[in-house]
Amino acid sequence: MGWNGGGGMSVFDDGNEIFSTYTVHYGLVNNVVYGILENSDYKFLISADKGLSLFDVADKKVFNFNYHDGSQNNGFNTNAFIKSANDVFYFLVLGGHTYFTEGSEGPFRSIPNSYFSNFYTNNEMMNPENGMVLEKSLHYTDSIVHRHRQNPVSISYDAIDFINIQYGRFKFRLKGFEEDWMFVDKPQLARYTSLPPGDYVFQLRAANPHGLWEEDGVDLHIKIKAPFWQQAWFYFTIPFLF
Repeated sequence: MGWNGGGGMSVFDDGNEIFSTYTVHYGLVNNVVYGILENSDYKFLISADKGLSLFDVADKKVFNFNYHDGSQNNGFNTNAFIKSANDVFYFLVLGGHTYFTEGSEGPFRSIPNSYFSNFYTNNEMMNPENGMVLEKSLHYTDSIVHRHRQNPVSISYDAIDFINIQYGRFKFRLKGFEEDWMFVDKPQLARYTSLPPGDYVFQLRAANPHGLWEEDGVDLHIKIKAPFWQQAWFYFTIPFLF
């Protein structure tokens, strides 16, 4: 493992006796590499211009890490790094230092928790106080029953990440109405107009800045009730009305 000026880093393959070069095209934060330290899992912490990279040699995966993730800043220095006797990795930056302990790729693996913030019917925000749709806070609600006239339906959402969610991603879909996920870079209002009667599930998932998605996310079951003239009991009673 080594680096070459602004040409990224090079890894020597003992079996094939060849060098492989990794640059920003493979995911490195920058081609200007200042230092490389190895941990016990054959992963390398790489200080570079504008941030750090964690390179997993076995999987050929790169996770980038900068001040948005908790580093003091992105101003790393040439040859200003050391691994201590107790397996702490230190990198000098402008005005201080950034350090990692063994297995400290935790920030890369931190996955946000998504949640629903508000629910709107006919462009009016629903809450338990107004006595419409919601019987309790949306945070504690997993299903909603709607009348057919309560359209359009809109849902706002967000996510909690104690590292950083500002640069994460979201995906959502209304199962039963659409099959494809909608991907967005920041929270926005999910709006559906003129939903036909039926059962739906609004599914929300969030990802951290390094592309790791939460598996379960949150789901909100929505039932749109049919108008009375479309229900079976109405058809059954019509003959008796004439």
